[in-house]
Formats: sequence, C-alpha cells, structure tokens
Amino acid sequence: MNSAVPPVSPAPAIVAAPAVIKLTFEADSWVQIIDANQQRVFYDLGKEGTSRTLQGVPPLQVVIGYSPGVKIEYNGVPFDQSRFERGDRASFVLGKAVGAN
Repeated sequence: MNSAVPPVSPAPAIVAAPAVIKLTFEADSWVQIIDANQQRVFYDLGKEGTSRTLQGVPPLQVVIGYSPGVKIEYNGVPFDQSRFERGDRASFVLGKAVGAN
C-alpha cells in the first residue's frame, strides 16, 4: 500500500480579465486598492487635480481616506461610493459578481 501524500501546491492566482478603474481627485485623498490576487493596484495619496487609470483583477477591495474628494469610474461607468461612506472615509468591494457594481 502506497501511503505517499501528493505535494500541496500553493493556490493558483486568480486569472480573469482585468477591470479598469479611473480615479479623479477633486481633493487630496489617500486610496488603497487591492485586487483578487492580493496585489496592490494603488496605494498612495492622490493629489487634487490629478487622475489615475488602473487595472486589477476583480473583486477589488477599495478604501478611500477622503471619499468626497474622489470620483470613480469602474469599467467606464461612474460609481457612486457615497452609500459606503462613514464620515469622510469609504470602504467597499468593486466587481463582487457578474453584473455587480
């Protein structure tokens, strides 16, 4: 009887079409975006008057330090994060499921 246990390999990275996120900063705000592979897509202070276009594998975990100062487009569609705000901060997930967000 062979009692050998097959080696355990690490979980494969999630492979999916990347989502496109555009951040437009109307005020300085710290933003963190982490994708499904636990990779930092963005982790920085966005400066007023700038914008950034990013890609990441959904779902994307988003934290915004000053949410009223940031406009978001997700795959070309404006996203209203105001319902996730607690004070000036917002925390939410984009792309939870097909058709979500």
